[in-house]
This record gives sequence, structure tokens and C-alpha cells, in this order.
Amino acid sequence: MNETGQDLLTEELGFYNQNKEKFLHEYTDRYLLIKGNELIGNFPNKEQAVGEGIRRFGKEPFLVRLSGMDTPTITIPVLALGLP
Repeated sequence: MNETGQDLLTEELGFYNQNKEKFLHEYTDRYLLIKGNELIGNFPNKEQAVGEGIRRFGKEPFLVRLSGMDTPTITIPVLALGLP
């Protein structure tokens, strides 16, 4: 089955949307790393958030978003970094 990045991150996007207002107030201008229904961490820049996601999850998809952002930032390490 050929899934798009958004299909792969349905759970993460749902979790983010359910908690968007809370995240906006608690993590203003921070990049959030989300896996499943869990906020893994918040970071001052996207590079640190993606790096931690790769360290923890390898080639598995995870979500990195700027708190309060409406358009998703979809990160799939294999595609973004050309991992084998």
C-alpha cells in the first residue's frame, strides 16, 4: 500500500490537533516532536527536533511541528535525509 506522509501520521496529527491550544500556551515558538499520542519533547529549532526524532525512532515516521502552526511539517527521515 502506498501511503502519503499525512496518512502515516494520522495519529500524530490528531493528537496535535486535540492539544493545539495547550501546546501553543505551554510551548510558544518551540518545535514539538510527536510520536503516536505522545509529546516526546520540545526544541528551540527544527534541526534539534528532527535529530532527536531520528535518534529515537530511526526510519519510523514522526511529526515535527512549530507550536501553533496550522500547516503540518511532515518528517519522514528516510526521505528527508536519504537514509538507506
